[in-house]
Amino acid sequence: MSQPVATTPWINYDEAMALVRQLGDPALEQLVMRTVTVAVQRAMNNEGPAAPFDMLFLVKTMISLFEQRESLIRVLQGEDLRWWPED
Repeated sequence: MSQPVATTPWINYDEAMALVRQLGDPALEQLVMRTVTVAVQRAMNNEGPAAPFDMLFLVKTMISLFEQRESLIRVLQGEDLRWWPED
């Protein structure tokens, strides 16, 4: 487990960045890096996690979410894809 700076709340940061560099899909890489950037910015604004955060977990989660990109596009266009009715 590594951290870029001792004061950051990240674990597996270097491993996560290595995975991002191997993605091979520019759209996927941009989505993941935007997510990482927002997380780091929030932490720098004292809005970080309450416990050490596994950046590799976040990157792998975003990769899995990107696999659902057709559904994501539909959601971002306003379509309701929830599996349960609103009460």
